[in-house]
Amino acid sequence: MRLMHAPAVAFLEASVNGVLGGFGHVSDDDIMESRKFLFKALGKSGQGALGKCVADCGAGVGRVSQHLLLHHFQEVDLVEPSHHYIETARKNLCEPSTSQSWPSQHKAVNFYELGLEAWTPESQR
Repeated sequence: MRLMHAPAVAFLEASVNGVLGGFGHVSDDDIMESRKFLFKALGKSGQGALGKCVADCGAGVGRVSQHLLLHHFQEVDLVEPSHHYIETARKNLCEPSTSQSWPSQHKAVNFYELGLEAWTPESQR
């Protein structure tokens, strides 16, 4: 079965404002609660590194990677079917920026432009 993603995402602006439907910033409360959920789901406590690699599935423009995942994982792979979203994520996460808030050794590594149902994670990654 082939899913059609283009009609669902083509009309949205490739920005945090567009992805969040006009709510132009990421809420600190949203990130805090997501961080709590992530630590609990992985059986960890406190802050710091959670692991080597994680996938951001349905990554959009990379806001979850930028504000949460890159703070706790050494490498993040992004999976997103929309070309303009994944390219915006690549720009937001890979171009040098003075506003980078995650550890410098943590990187967004792979940007997969495809739907999750078509993606197969690399073995041993």
